[in-house]
Amino acid sequence: MNSTITASKKNLTQTAAFANLLSGACASPLVYKTVNRSGSYQPVVTLTNAIEFLSEIGAQPVAFDLALAWFSIVGREIPEVLASIESDSELATAFVDELTLDLESIIEEELYDDDEDEFDDEPDDPEE
Repeated sequence: MNSTITASKKNLTQTAAFANLLSGACASPLVYKTVNRSGSYQPVVTLTNAIEFLSEIGAQPVAFDLALAWFSIVGREIPEVLASIESDSELATAFVDELTLDLESIIEEELYDDDEDEFDDEPDDPEE
């Protein structure tokens, strides 16, 4: 029984590592192509929020399918390895989780690091 648990943990770790690798290879090109086509980060934010929401409500297969559709929306070919993943698999779920983390990181870096003052909790003092 102990070896079964160990093998399961190893498999889960490998799945997460592979999903992280896939996501890392996909996130930046998706953002780049989306911003180039739309001229804005708003579609990136909207699609990221949609994928994250679907995942949070337990609709991971739909979230994965939306992530794949995003490639088509911006005119990119879906990577063969992603196209071969079953949308209801552990790998698809892990990919969606990693993709949203990567996309959120890119969004934060690109949109919020430039204007940190705009997002302070305290309002600016008008007398300064």
